[in-house]
Amino acid sequence: MIKIESRLVQAKDVIGCYLYPKPFHTHLKEYFGRHKEFGSRDRKELRMLCYHFFRMGKAFSALPLEEKLLIGHFLAEDKPDRFVEFFCRNYNIINEEDTILSLEDKISKITKHFPDFLMQSVFPAPGEMSNAVDKDKFYLSLLKQPPVWIKISPPFLKVALNDLNTAGIEYVEYSPFIFKVNAESKLTETESYKKGYFRVQDLASQEIAGYFKPKNGEIWWDCCCGAGGKSLALLDKGANIELYATDIRKQVIKNYEERLQRHNIWNYKALAADVAEGVPVNFPLLDGIIIDAPCTGSGTWARNPENLAYFDAGVIQSFHTKQINILDRAFTALKPGGKLFYITCSVFSKENEGAIEYFCKSHEVKIETQTYIEGYNIEAETMFLCVMKKI
Repeated sequence: MIKIESRLVQAKDVIGCYLYPKPFHTHLKEYFGRHKEFGSRDRKELRMLCYHFFRMGKAFSALPLEEKLLIGHFLAEDKPDRFVEFFCRNYNIINEEDTILSLEDKISKITKHFPDFLMQSVFPAPGEMSNAVDKDKFYLSLLKQPPVWIKISPPFLKVALNDLNTAGIEYVEYSPFIFKVNAESKLTETESYKKGYFRVQDLASQEIAGYFKPKNGEIWWDCCCGAGGKSLALLDKGANIELYATDIRKQVIKNYEERLQRHNIWNYKALAADVAEGVPVNFPLLDGIIIDAPCTGSGTWARNPENLAYFDAGVIQSFHTKQINILDRAFTALKPGGKLFYITCSVFSKENEGAIEYFCKSHEVKIETQTYIEGYNIEAETMFLCVMKKI
């Protein structure tokens, strides 16, 4: 087994050649592709240490990288391992018998040694966060990797669970058809996934889908459709609707179509379009519009903690401007009495309440719901939802 000091040097090298904003998981894949000498244990330890480093955000930036890395690992790791024991033994921050502690106790121990440390320092631009978000709980949630959430189609529940059992994938039931599994589980390799018996969708997104109330004969538009999770959730409601879907990226539309077809859904119209430039020609008037708007994604950073270390708050304004443009253009295609669902996976008020306030100044709407899905309370992403009815 490689020495801890050598492993820390390796982790420093992995982080040192990383170029943000490339997703770190992509960087890791490329890095390991160049370094064939790393076995599965090597890759697992390096992946774990690097992600724990990023969970410290810009905190402890004056410390050597290796020390910041160990602090992040100590706070984020649930069980003591050789790195935690090394940290306890060599840095004189805590006693070895204190390695099994609650997260709050760990933070208290670290704070005593580094009095200037504040949990809010792990998150960039804390002043931009919405006051509706419980900041303390949100900061703590950033130190843990959320599980993956799946929704199983009711007719295939028994088959899908049997498939998971056969693959050795552990799961926990949240509700009759919603389950959480470990983030490293190889779900996409199961036959049930390939056959569309279940979909991978964060619990917060599934809760937002509860606000969709389509009726037979209605026309709906998934405006920034992405991978198609909202469309699938909308169609789950069982109403016979006409569905349109757009995204600015052609590859995303291709992926969207492949995903819906995997779930045996063919009755939709999908096309690549930049909604910020206007509604696609020949679009009908719509009963419902879902805008899962492009955003900073700050409510998802527990899954992608590299953003905590490198995010530039200056882009918040540019997302705000883009969101307003999309709202303005899409609204023109909504019927009077129709509903617009504005969604982000951000905790920044300018992207959420700020965008809605600005939009409402020049449009006749009634706000029916405005809320945050508090993912930090349910091991999920934190999302914002505003449901508006056109007057």
